[in-house]
Amino acid sequence: MQEIVIKLSKTKMLVLLAGSIGFVAVGFWLWQIADVQHRYFPLYVKFAATLSIGFFGLGAVFIFVKLFDSNPGLIINDEGITDNASGASAGLVRWENITKVRITEIVNQKFITIDVNNADEILNRQSDSKRAMMQQNIKLCNSPVNISTNMLQCNFQKLYDLIKEEVFRRDVMRKG
Repeated sequence: MQEIVIKLSKTKMLVLLAGSIGFVAVGFWLWQIADVQHRYFPLYVKFAATLSIGFFGLGAVFIFVKLFDSNPGLIINDEGITDNASGASAGLVRWENITKVRITEIVNQKFITIDVNNADEILNRQSDSKRAMMQQNIKLCNSPVNISTNMLQCNFQKLYDLIKEEVFRRDVMRKG
C-alpha cells in the first residue's frame, strides 16, 4: 500500500478557533448578565457560562496549539493508521488490531469509529487527560478510536471509504 498522508487544515482550524472563542465570549457575557436577567435562575446561568468558558476555552487552547503542529493529521500506510487529528487521537492503530470500521454520529458530528481488539493497550499508552477523553469515547461509541475530519484536509466520506476498503482487503487477505 502506498502511504497516504493527510495534513491538518489550517483553514478549518481557524474556523473552529473562531467558533470556540465566540462561545467563550458568550460564556463571559452570560456570567455578567446572570444576576440581572429574570428568565432563568442565576446559578443555572452561571453554571452554563462556566461550562461554556471551560469547554470551549480548552478547545480553543488545543486548536491554537494544533495550528503550529507540523505533523500530519493522519497517516495511512502498511503499519496501520496513525491518528494525530484531535485531542483524543490514538496514535498508531495497527491493521491487525482493527476489527471493524463504522460511522458514529454524536450531536450531528460524524466520526469514523475504529473498533479495535486492544483498547486497553491503546489507553495505557496515553497521558492521563487523553486517556480520560478516550474513555468517554468508549462510553459514547464503544471504541477509544474515533476520527473526525473537522481539522483534516479531506472529505469525510472518501476517508471512511478508503479506510473501510483497506480493512476489508486486509481481512480477506488474512482469511484467504
